[in-house]
Amino acid sequence: LNPKSIKIDFEQFFISAFKQIFPNTHISGCLFRFGQCVWRKVQSTGLQKKYAEDSTFALHVKQLCALAFVPVLDVVESFNAVLESQYFIDNKQLFEPLVDYFEETWIGRTVRNRRRNPLFLIEMWNCYDNVINDQPLTNNAVEGWHRAFNASLGCHHTTIWKFISFLKQERGLQEAKLEKHFLGENNPTNKRKYKNIEQCLKNT
Repeated sequence: LNPKSIKIDFEQFFISAFKQIFPNTHISGCLFRFGQCVWRKVQSTGLQKKYAEDSTFALHVKQLCALAFVPVLDVVESFNAVLESQYFIDNKQLFEPLVDYFEETWIGRTVRNRRRNPLFLIEMWNCYDNVINDQPLTNNAVEGWHRAFNASLGCHHTTIWKFISFLKQERGLQEAKLEKHFLGENNPTNKRKYKNIEQCLKNT
């Protein structure tokens, strides 16, 4: 195997192990998991109720998440601009735990006038190039396939013969889909509303 790219969850151990085996593969994170990570921090810092009841606060939290759609080279400058907005200044103490986490994990802390690398490099969680190049932003399609395949099996623990039979059926289905794709009969997989959102991002 020599994959060109992979989209994965933000699990440091898995990322390190994958890099050792496939050092030349481009690794990018799942946008949905990125949002989940930020949301879990909102919850762990006791801001869940504030987020649910205060739409202005929620909007400014989303501004941090929206940095995923800013060009990579502009992310740090945009992050600083968000923190320098009046709402963040007026609510600095409230945002401090979340901002500290975001900087440490996704942006990189400034030490002696230089930014250290974050836990996850900006290039890994940033989605700007994916949007421009019509690449998937999440690995939800893969997880959806797993759910559908498990549902087809009808049980969590099946016999090896039934499993092999289902794999053969799935292979035939995927080969048929590939043939349609190469014939130009590929059906769009994204819902219209998501396509509209992606188009808006491209035009921004």
